[in-house]
Amino acid sequence: MRLTALAAALSLLVMVSAPVLAGPPGCVGPDSDGDLIDDCADNCSDVSNDLQFDADGDLCGNVCDTDWNNSGLIGFDDFGGWALAFGGSDANFLVLQPHTGSVGFADFGQWALSFGGAAGPSGTTASTTACP
Repeated sequence: MRLTALAAALSLLVMVSAPVLAGPPGCVGPDSDGDLIDDCADNCSDVSNDLQFDADGDLCGNVCDTDWNNSGLIGFDDFGGWALAFGGSDANFLVLQPHTGSVGFADFGQWALSFGGAAGPSGTTASTTACP
């Protein structure tokens, strides 16, 4: 009896602690980045981001969205925005989880890694390969 109660409590804890996002109808697996959110509902399907933080509301999670001006290309204009935000708390420029509350070099590092590319991919942007 105790083992059954413990198992029930543990399964409830897992269900409560896991993020639950409503994806499109029929949205089921896979979860490529292992963040417990199926790719079709994940706002950054290649990089683990269980918090699904998306400060600018473009359906692309901050962890894979260093296209800060939403031009479609990660470039020097985005660096200019980061430079102006450096040391501040502008949530659009906070990339990595957990968020420290201060725009810093870790956020710049993520921008540098994605320079010249596009943000994303995101399963929440109508099956496109990049965020809007």
